[in-house]
Amino acid sequence: YRTTNGGKDWNNVGPLSTQLKNPTGEFLNAQEAWIVTTVPNSANPNAIQVIRTLDGGQNWQSWQSSVLSTSPQDYAGVPDFVNTQDGWIELIINGGPGAGSESVDIFRTTDGGQSWTRVASTSQQSSGLPNGGLKSGISFKDTMNGWAAGNDASNTPWLYVTHNSGQTWQLQSL
Repeated sequence: YRTTNGGKDWNNVGPLSTQLKNPTGEFLNAQEAWIVTTVPNSANPNAIQVIRTLDGGQNWQSWQSSVLSTSPQDYAGVPDFVNTQDGWIELIINGGPGAGSESVDIFRTTDGGQSWTRVASTSQQSSGLPNGGLKSGISFKDTMNGWAAGNDASNTPWLYVTHNSGQTWQLQSL
């Protein structure tokens, strides 16, 4: 839904709005937005896909190359874009290393969401991301610097920082 008068009136501008499953969205400005969702009637009913609007929701684009996962257990966090081309998504992989834990893959786009590349994963020790604990989101300041948040099994919060577009992460003191 979108408002142009401070919340007095709302218009449905979502794509296939009655068919989206668990959508999350990032609104860069009044015209540009991305939605990550599972579209039940797609060729693969479990496909997590990114869709984009450049005109305030009047038209939406999707690409086959923007499918991030086809597992019914996976779900995506809120996309995070720093400009019209550069964005990241945290894909939570259920059935991770143990109870109270989630594995995660972090994907990046440099073409506005048309295609995505996995830049880090908890399955890669070299990424620096913790394999255990619950993940609660990522946020980028610019194309190089970002943070990933979560908590460990004892509910202690943690924060990791990257200075190379999400490729490697280091624990940051809180």
